[in-house]
Amino acid sequence: MIIDSIKKSNGLLQLVTGTVVFMAFVISSNFLKDMSKEATVVGASLRFLLSVILAGVCYYFIKSEKLFNKSIKLSRMSKIWLTILILLFIAFLVVALNIGDNIQGVLSGGFGLFLPSLLVALSAGIFEEFLVRGLFFSGILNLFQNNRFKLILTSLISSAIFGLLHLVNIIHSPVQAVLQQVFYATVIGLVFAIIRITANSLWLPVLIHALIDFQPTITSGTVDVNPWLTLIIIYSPLALFSIITLFSLDKNLNQQETNL
Repeated sequence: MIIDSIKKSNGLLQLVTGTVVFMAFVISSNFLKDMSKEATVVGASLRFLLSVILAGVCYYFIKSEKLFNKSIKLSRMSKIWLTILILLFIAFLVVALNIGDNIQGVLSGGFGLFLPSLLVALSAGIFEEFLVRGLFFSGILNLFQNNRFKLILTSLISSAIFGLLHLVNIIHSPVQAVLQQVFYATVIGLVFAIIRITANSLWLPVLIHALIDFQPTITSGTVDVNPWLTLIIIYSPLALFSIITLFSLDKNLNQQETNL
């Protein structure tokens, strides 16, 4: 069921390419930031253009936004686990991330805040999803395509990469805040991986990612420090049900590949 462009690709080459693309993004972003310190809209626009170009490079190597020829047919148990996870994730977005207040905060800030926030949020959603859930995910899936736990292994590794990529923020943020960001980005990465798998598309993760980042402070790039216990309490249920759901999805995929 995995599409041929993933099966026949060079997984290691894709991982190396993804690393080079990310390094190019970091270097270019810092250069653009220095160029446009006093022009937030200009800086956000340049960042958006850079993200689209590099996402295009990622797409060139994966050749498709899909993972499977046909979407995985979910079993009854998979639907139950997925439903629980979706409800948890929605509650997380509304209660923990205050997504409604974030959107209201951006909208109340006028066009001068709205446009840069929108462009930066879209930049993050497009680039990071095409890089991590696109290029890195496809490369890892290629390497584990014959493993019966291919989906959970690919999701865990790509999510860990997603979390570790945030270490770059240590340049301008407190170490503890960045380590916390690595932790919760890894957990959120698992949810994004499941969305990628079940939707058989990159665009839904892109939109949700951009929605999460659409907040008044996104243009500043600052990261806050929170109590570790609070983070563990909030993110542990998401991690647990993500792993359970991935095991169930692997079982569904294996059964359907056997029946082909």
